[in-house]
Amino acid sequence: MIAPANAYDEFIDMHADGPDVIFDERRKTPRMQVQLPGIVVFEDQAASACVIRDINYRGARIKVFTKNALPKVFDLFIPKKDLHRQVRVIWRLDGEAGVQFCR
Repeated sequence: MIAPANAYDEFIDMHADGPDVIFDERRKTPRMQVQLPGIVVFEDQAASACVIRDINYRGARIKVFTKNALPKVFDLFIPKKDLHRQVRVIWRLDGEAGVQFCR
């Protein structure tokens, strides 16, 4: 996986035509609330649908629809933005997960 030359530029480019922006000012790095379809790609190349709920240049919160447990590290694909990133799970709760983009 190739890291972007500038993560901030990639983040802004992803959301240039995005929906309403709502920031939670309590975060060190604000997140943009979105409803983007995504795909979790497992190591064996199996895939499962997800929805990206919020995102910033450091990570995202995703809603998963798989009964299989998410591995600690997996690939996240956002087709609408043609974005492929390896991610690491930071937290999990009630079908959602917070993921950090790997560098």
